[in-house]
Amino acid sequence: MMGWLLAFLVHSTLWLGLTWLWTMMRPHMGTRVRETIWYTAIAASFITSTAHALVASDSAIWQVPLPAALVSAQESGHTKQEEAAVSGSLSPEHGGAEHRSPQVSEADAGYWPAGSAGSSMGWRGAAGWAWLFIVGVLMVCYFGRLHALRRRLEPHELVSDLRAGRALTQLSRQANIGRAPLLTLSDHLGSPIAIGSGGKAEVCVPARALDELDDEQLRAMLAHEVAHHMRRDPQRLGVMHMLKAVFFFQPLLRVAQRQLSSAAEQQCDDWAASQVDDRLTMASCLAEVAAWVLPIDRRLPVPCMARGRSQLRIRVDRLLQEQGMLEAPRWGRRVIGSAAMVVLACGLAPAVAPAGVNPGEKHDQTHRAEPEHLDDVQEHASRYTNYEQDGRLHVESADEHSESTGAPPGEHRTEQQHGRGHR
Repeated sequence: MMGWLLAFLVHSTLWLGLTWLWTMMRPHMGTRVRETIWYTAIAASFITSTAHALVASDSAIWQVPLPAALVSAQESGHTKQEEAAVSGSLSPEHGGAEHRSPQVSEADAGYWPAGSAGSSMGWRGAAGWAWLFIVGVLMVCYFGRLHALRRRLEPHELVSDLRAGRALTQLSRQANIGRAPLLTLSDHLGSPIAIGSGGKAEVCVPARALDELDDEQLRAMLAHEVAHHMRRDPQRLGVMHMLKAVFFFQPLLRVAQRQLSSAAEQQCDDWAASQVDDRLTMASCLAEVAAWVLPIDRRLPVPCMARGRSQLRIRVDRLLQEQGMLEAPRWGRRVIGSAAMVVLACGLAPAVAPAGVNPGEKHDQTHRAEPEHLDDVQEHASRYTNYEQDGRLHVESADEHSESTGAPPGEHRTEQQHGRGHR
């Protein structure tokens, strides 16, 4: 698991970093295109790291060298097992003892090269528990923020205003939402929010909104929140918060969340502007709501209509300049483009390997492992003898055999080799 997390860190840094650089170089990129690229980069980070964990590292066109202690413990832990398998699978012609691997005593334990593997497994286990602990704490903090928001909204009451109810019903029908979200009021809220999902979808607005907004501005505000439910932004934001908690060691996920939230707000502005007379109405609604925002509203874990003042200024300017994209999204092209980018990323993604190991070197070393250690294994195996007594196979070292038979260890090995020659 730790090896996959390391590969995810490398791949996500590559793809999210390139996406951040590309979007910064093209500030006038369409919001839907920018959102698609960010989601594709996040998906590619998971797909490429998983794909490269399932195939040999020499299949990648390039590698990222890292210290050997950081590379997958699964590879370093094979050393002792492979040596034991070689000594146990040797045929009698190769100096084996009846295809049985001898049981090594404590005095002979130094023969096996397992020091680095054991220490690596030790710190990996500690790191794994530490990672789980931090993830647990961050997840508790996230759900605690949601619970605190619910308590802060209490008591919130259903909206009985007929104009707001009719507007919400019409907008929900336009958005193809099967059931209109529940519309509630709260005195402890400075900005409208969209919370819940499905049958529990809810739009909660500040109490002053019904008194200080005209009909068109109220419709624009409700349309913005309905657009969040239409796009399932509460669920998307929740997934991003959990990804940030699980992969807390990747700071670029926070950048991705900010960029995706900004793109979502701008697309909701576009849809809301299309449901009123002109875009100026939506811009004036944003400017009015911005004056209500409380400092605590800027850190809400749910979609919030007015959050950062700098982003609000950008959104208002964008609406006034009519740079919104109101045409229907071309899902086919976006899906095909995302799939092509993921496939290309799988081919260009690097492999994570120990420093100093070139592609193909590890494969060659694996094939040369048995001939290189064959003489050592033969000598080690010759120190033991196998014999049957009472229908059971017994294994004893040469020193033990010499004590029981009175023959010197050297004669024992000579007799063994002579017997193998006759067989």
